[in-house]
Formats: sequence, structure tokens, C-alpha cells
Amino acid sequence: MEPRREKFSRQKNQRLGRNILVVVIGIIVIIAAGIGIAVAKNRQDQAAQSRAKQQSLVARKKAQSKAKKAAANRSQKAVKQTAKATEKPKKQPTEKALTFDTQNLTANAQKVGYGIYYYNSKRSVGSNQDQPFISASVIKLFIMDYLYDQIKQGKISGGHYIDNYSVDEWIQLMIQQSDNNATNLLIDFAGMTEINQYIQQQGYTQTKLERKMLDDAARNQGLDNYTSVKDVLQFLNQLYQNRDQAPYSKMLTIMKGQQTRTKIPSQLPANTVVANKTGELADVENDVGIVFKDNDPFAIVVLTNQVQNPVAERQAIGALSLAAFQK
Repeated sequence: MEPRREKFSRQKNQRLGRNILVVVIGIIVIIAAGIGIAVAKNRQDQAAQSRAKQQSLVARKKAQSKAKKAAANRSQKAVKQTAKATEKPKKQPTEKALTFDTQNLTANAQKVGYGIYYYNSKRSVGSNQDQPFISASVIKLFIMDYLYDQIKQGKISGGHYIDNYSVDEWIQLMIQQSDNNATNLLIDFAGMTEINQYIQQQGYTQTKLERKMLDDAARNQGLDNYTSVKDVLQFLNQLYQNRDQAPYSKMLTIMKGQQTRTKIPSQLPANTVVANKTGELADVENDVGIVFKDNDPFAIVVLTNQVQNPVAERQAIGALSLAAFQK
């Protein structure tokens, strides 16, 4: 029989061996688990890196594609700009210059000035517009202008009577019938100095009233009445632009009643409304006014001095008016 002490020792060693085995197995299990976890984590890291790499690649491809498109757009834009810069500019259609045949005017007068201005289309043409011309009865427009300015300011009354006629009635006679006695009466009533001061204040620099009507003695002394195409156009433009306001509306109405119609209105279509004022002397043929053409009303001023053939000059003025109407 095995001694008791030895038996106890052997049993103890067996238990110790088993315990060591258990510990070793536990350690192996723990190490194996750690290795498994590490492997799994490494796989996860590799998968994450792979996904990140894939996302980065996709983003890089998108960026490259966007950059290529931007570059292509810039290139196309540059090509278009270059083509635009190098292409020949298209010629803009030019409006034909407004011209009129004035040979008949100049054939019968040594000094001719004229001006035509269309109020809607803003076209204009003329010659010798700044030169002074003997005005003859055209000066009466500026006398009328002064008197109605005084009436507007309340300094005189249009209903004021002078020798059985009102100021308004005398003005109407002066313009529509070119009555010289009415004109001289109004000059005395208003004052020649005052009329000339007003004319200059309005900027009519070439217009002067130096004598009464029919005053041959004054003419022999070198005194006369003068105006210019420019001054008359300025006056007519004032009338037209303020045609719906007093006193311009009244002045236009008076001029529309003009009885001398041998020049500007003479060749126009029937019923054409014209507000005009003529002026005649032995060697002067003038006519100025507004032609109320439906689609494009226009002002026309024709001043001719040193006229050799008055009848032919009147016909030439009428022909120019008709040509302007037909433009």
C-alpha cells in the first residue's frame, strides 16, 4: 500500500497540474479571443479604409469632371469672345439725310434762307438760318407775341378798346389780313422800344423792329424790320409746344385764319390745316407757319430777299411746302 504521505503528495501534484492546465487553457482562450478581436478590428479598419479610398476616388473623379466642364466652358466662352471680337461689326442702317430741291427758290432770289422741322420725327433741314433777312410783315408775329404776353401778365386787356376795336380785334386784323394800319396803331399803343426789349429778352437775336409799316422815309434812311429763320422757328416751336395753353392757343387760332394762302398752303392737299403769316415787299417774298400734317406736323420758314420774279418765288415756296408734306 502506498504510504499516505506519498498519496497526498501525488494528489496534490495532480490538482496543481490540473489547475495549471486550466490556467494555460484560459490563457490560450484569452489570447485566441484577443487575436480574433484584433483580426476582426483589422478587417473593419481595412474595410473602412477601402470605403474611404473609394469615396475619395469618387470625389476626385467628380472634382476632375467638374474641373473639365469648367475648363470646357471657359474655353467655349473664350472662343465666343474671340469670335465676337474678331467678327466684323454689322453695319447699322443709316437714315437717309433729309434734303430738298431749292433750285427754284434760289433761281428767283439772290438771298434765300429756309428751315423745316418735323415735331414727331425730329427731322430738320435748312440753310442760312442765322442770317438776318428783311422780314416784311412777318415782324407782325413778334408784335402779336409781345401784346399777348402783356395780356397774360395782366398789364393790358385784350378787350381794351382803341378806336372802336378791341386789342384782340386789332391783332386779328394785323395777322389775318396783314392790315398795316392796325399794325401801326398797335405799335403806338405798345411802344416800339418796349416791343424790341421783349424781342431781345426772348432770345430772338436777329429780330428787330426799326420802322412802322409803309414808312418809306425810314426805309430810305436805311431802317427796316429784320428777322431770321432761326428766330421764327423758335417762335413757332413755342406756339406748337404750348398749343393747348393760353395765349399760344389763341395766337395759333388767329394764324389758322390767315387769308393770304398763295405760298405755303397753296399746293397742299385740300383741308390741310396751316397756321401761317406771310410777308411781302417789292423784292421780298416770305412765308412762315406750321403745317398740321396728321402723322408728323412740321414748322416751315422761308425767307427770300432781293427777289426778281415774285410770282415764280411764291410758286417755289409752295412747291417746297408740298415736298416737305410728302416726306
